[in-house]
Amino acid sequence: MKKILLSIISLVSLTLYGQTSITPSSGNGTVVNPYQITTLQNLYWIAENSSRWGYHYVQTSNIDASETNNWFPDGAGSYYGWTPIGKEYVGDFTGSYNGNGYNIKGLFINRTSEDYQGLFGRTSGATISNLGLVDVEIHGRHYSAGLVG
Repeated sequence: MKKILLSIISLVSLTLYGQTSITPSSGNGTVVNPYQITTLQNLYWIAENSSRWGYHYVQTSNIDASETNNWFPDGAGSYYGWTPIGKEYVGDFTGSYNGNGYNIKGLFINRTSEDYQGLFGRTSGATISNLGLVDVEIHGRHYSAGLVG
């Protein structure tokens, strides 16, 4: 009974807050065979684990990130939204991300007490190219921007 209840709670939580990660189905993260990022869930797969911040990625379609405005409740009736790829005190993004001419639309971040807010929070020696951001809303403390905080 406990297992069923925990499963239901997990499913409801995922449905309500939506931050689910899905491993990209193609690529292995090398320069010659980068991970192919097709969905918001693939993009979040990068963000959720700092061990993935040194690999290589290529985006293969436009991504609608508007659901990030309902991610990570702040306890006061609002949401924190997207969690950046590369974070202060955690690690920098050091890999490459080729947007391949595609866009990410509707990215939302509301982390006004945190520095380095953006799709990528902190980078070091990284290459980010050919990527467009459309209709983003980013609120951070210092060093905050759409693409790289």
